[in-house]
Amino acid sequence: MQALEKGITKNRVGSRETTWNILGQTYYPKAVCETTFAFETNSVPDDFLSPRNK
Repeated sequence: MQALEKGITKNRVGSRETTWNILGQTYYPKAVCETTFAFETNSVPDDFLSPRNK
């Protein structure tokens, strides 16, 4: 089994500097291995994915 990479990534920087843009939303993968997948996304107010959307 592949081990999870150690370390801390900065805000808006993905693991290995990877960034995904899906339907206008930016995702930054933070932890990826056989058993784990974690990512960061930063939604702005009034974004179609934001809970404040009216």
